[in-house]
Amino acid sequence: MAVENSYLVQQSSRRTQELNILNEIGRALSSTLDPDTLFETILTEMKRLFDVNQFCITLHDPPRNEMRYEVEVCDGKLLPKRSRPLNERNVPEYLMRTRQPLLIQENCVEEMRKLGLEPRMPAKGCFCGVPLLLYEKPYCTMSVQSPQERALDSGHRK
Repeated sequence: MAVENSYLVQQSSRRTQELNILNEIGRALSSTLDPDTLFETILTEMKRLFDVNQFCITLHDPPRNEMRYEVEVCDGKLLPKRSRPLNERNVPEYLMRTRQPLLIQENCVEEMRKLGLEPRMPAKGCFCGVPLLLYEKPYCTMSVQSPQERALDSGHRK
């Protein structure tokens, strides 16, 4: 009973910290119109929540039929912004098409292949990605990956 109570207290504390950080991100969203400042704030706040060695924010650019990588962290390094043509077998397009969060807690590559996707990550680990909607239309995705299986749980999809 004591072990279970300790676990519940830890989970509650973690959720409280996550909600506080999400509140900070919400304040940043309402306080700036500059996308670069906004993305920098989101990355800074996400670092407080997760190991963001693998983190990404992509925007859909319909006129150019492209996905723009506004924030991309790979192996802990912030990469320069880039664009690429749409590809329905890539994860950001999948998130936008389904309009649903995606959580894969283990066997990432195998699970993504089952969904018809082309994974670009290590075989082990876990993944959580969400589409961001504006007026019911997907315009952006945000995802985080961890090399540790089960490091992310269903609470991270929200």
